[in-house]
Amino acid sequence: MSRENEVFPWFRKNKNGGRAIPEESVKPVVRRMEEMAQGLKKAAEENEKIREAAKVSIEEKETEINVIKKDLGEQIEKLRKTQGAMALMIKDLNDMSAELKETRDRLEEKVAERTNELMNISQKLHRSEKLAFLGRLAGSVTHELRDPLGILSNAAYCLDQRVKETGDGEAEKLVTTIKKEISIIDNIIEDIMGFAGTRQNRFVEIDIKEVVEDTIARLFIPKLIIVERHFEDLPGIELDPEQIQHALLNIANNAIMAMKGNGVLTFRSHGRESGYVCVEIEDTGVGIKPEDRLLVFEPLYSTKPKGTGLGLSLAKMLVEAHKGRIEFTSEVGKGTTFSVFLPVKGEKNNEKKV
Repeated sequence: MSRENEVFPWFRKNKNGGRAIPEESVKPVVRRMEEMAQGLKKAAEENEKIREAAKVSIEEKETEINVIKKDLGEQIEKLRKTQGAMALMIKDLNDMSAELKETRDRLEEKVAERTNELMNISQKLHRSEKLAFLGRLAGSVTHELRDPLGILSNAAYCLDQRVKETGDGEAEKLVTTIKKEISIIDNIIEDIMGFAGTRQNRFVEIDIKEVVEDTIARLFIPKLIIVERHFEDLPGIELDPEQIQHALLNIANNAIMAMKGNGVLTFRSHGRESGYVCVEIEDTGVGIKPEDRLLVFEPLYSTKPKGTGLGLSLAKMLVEAHKGRIEFTSEVGKGTTFSVFLPVKGEKNNEKKV
């Protein structure tokens, strides 16, 4: 039996055992089928090669991708570390900048502090020179002026008595002017002697209200200036009445001059700050200009045409000799208030000179 008959036995005879299909008709079909089978086999072999090649290619690509992935991972890690390092560098730079700023600020503060110290030293030297000059002046001049001034005072008193007897109004005005000028000269001499330190403190216990009233009684107050008093009940304190009166007189006289003959002069006393009694002298004068406020207590400094520049600086010295202090507030065009703070318990020290 031929191969065709073995493979396709149904070609030999039909279903009912009828006539068989000729082998010549089957052969072409078989050849085509064999060709197709060989083609499929060849295609399968080629596909297998392609699959193997693709598998190799895929493995190579996967290896390459893994290498790239690893490299990217390493680069990302390096970048992360670099970013961390950059963040640390930025933090370090910020810290350094802050430290530099702090150092610069400290240096500026030290420079400003040193500058202030040098200015204070310069001011103290300048003040010492002025005080030394005043001391020499007091020693050589004040005693020479006292005698003629006393003679003038006695003459003015006698002249005043005679003028009152005659009732001569013009002469009375002249006598008043003489007495006023003598009082001014006497105050200047007292100020110079105060700087010279020719008198010892004599502490006594006294009501500060009494000291202020005695001060007011010694003032030459123009007719158009109104004097007001506001006193609290305060315990007695230990002080030298004459020295404190001198200080208050100098402050009050400055206040009167600042009002130019017209205004309100107010005296107050209170104990609002613990451990201190405060006396305030307020005027409604021209006030103190900002540029003059640092020099208010400087000896020989004055903005007044006839001022000596001794009154307030001496007042400060006298108050500080009592362990007290002087402060002031001022508004240009509205007036000035000087506050004298004196400790409730003064120090008795009769050996201390002013």
